[in-house]
Amino acid sequence: MAKRVWAGIGILLILFILLNFEHAVKIGGAIGRAFYPVFIGILVALILNTPIKLLEKTILASPKLKKVRRALSLAITLVVVLGMATLAGFLLIPEVIASVKNIIDKLPDLQESGWSEFFGRVMPDFITGNLDKIFSEITTGLKNFLPKALEAFRNTFRTVTDALLGFFMGILLILSKEKMVESLRKLVLYLSNSEKTKKTLAALELATEKFSKFLAGQLFEAVIFGIMCFIAFTIFRLPYAALATVIMALANLIPMVGGYVGGVVSFIFIFSADPSKALLFVIVIVVLQQIEQLTTYPLVVGKYVKLSSFWILFSVVVGGGLFGFWGLVLGVPVVAFAHHFFQVMYDLKINRDKLILTPKP
Repeated sequence: MAKRVWAGIGILLILFILLNFEHAVKIGGAIGRAFYPVFIGILVALILNTPIKLLEKTILASPKLKKVRRALSLAITLVVVLGMATLAGFLLIPEVIASVKNIIDKLPDLQESGWSEFFGRVMPDFITGNLDKIFSEITTGLKNFLPKALEAFRNTFRTVTDALLGFFMGILLILSKEKMVESLRKLVLYLSNSEKTKKTLAALELATEKFSKFLAGQLFEAVIFGIMCFIAFTIFRLPYAALATVIMALANLIPMVGGYVGGVVSFIFIFSADPSKALLFVIVIVVLQQIEQLTTYPLVVGKYVKLSSFWILFSVVVGGGLFGFWGLVLGVPVVAFAHHFFQVMYDLKINRDKLILTPKP
């Protein structure tokens, strides 16, 4: 009976969406904006969950700390995260702002700086003959884009407010996660107390744990890569080192293609200041990415993905096309989560069938 009721509700909802698509989109957008802080809070909770559990199982595992273990682990995690963010802010933000202002000031003169002078020594004439036109269009686009980007940056009060609200919601979720999970579990079992539901909840818990570890690992790996970039760019005295570091670290949150996108954008900025340094940047970033792929990425993130290259690229392309920035960043972990969830469900079904078919001794 309950299944028929839910099926009827689902059919009515689908019909409403199809018959009132524009209104449904507006309603969906309003609901999405209203729940955006909740979405941020859940992400924050999932990211903080991994280091907090690690602290609880290691340095704070003493039974004497049972009552304050969660609060202490949360406090230590927040001190480390906020401390790193503050340090990065003091080191990078002033240089990033100065770099952006410098680029805006130089844009009108870029067309007369001889874009093809450097490439003329290494490329055929039929390519270099069009370089001035190509880079002229690029600089015109940048000249129009950067002021708009800065203006958009000034108008992000609501986004920052939602992020802060979501951050505090994430902290509250972490502090009471066991009670929240148990309440949701009781609600689901009250609606459907079947063996299949219980196994689905168990698989969901395992997949969520993997999702949490992947998010924390991806963020941690991006921070490591950003630190590597900043050190290398500073050693080689590359122009716009801080700006390029921020671009590369943020782009590295996007699996597979993020490094290339960040590299191209950083290359354009560095080339505008010093073409010879731009080639050096390419060499440095290729070496750093190879080091990352052989060391930090397999250890921190790779073991939680377990997806083929096709599905990773599929996740990035489709996720970005449907949901923009969040789709690019979360596409891979969401697909990895779904893959792991259905794999666990399959294993549970196979094991159950084996138990049924195996004769009792």
